[in-house]
Amino acid sequence: MRRRRRRRRRTVGSGAVPGSQPKGDLIAGRDAFLIGAEPRCGECHTLADAGTTGKVASKLDERKPTYEEVLDAIDEGPGAMPSYADISMEVKTNIAAYVESATHPAG
Repeated sequence: MRRRRRRRRRTVGSGAVPGSQPKGDLIAGRDAFLIGAEPRCGECHTLADAGTTGKVASKLDERKPTYEEVLDAIDEGPGAMPSYADISMEVKTNIAAYVESATHPAG
């Protein structure tokens, strides 16, 4: 019998709001995006800020995922993306904050 995973309710707002604080450590998030997961995020995803040109998964600069969308993707592994359920919540938070910040520059 397969257990359904309950979604965590996240009430934090977007890190793209000018003057708001990021929800994680952006430098640690960039590092984790580049080398902190296996397979590495940049092997599949394109993200200009990280200098990655993956061709398998979504181009994050075009997709512009929110913090919550990145966390959900890391946990659930949508489509062909593997689930990274074994990565600590701190690392997931840092990656999500970094990706959101990199794809939603404050204007």
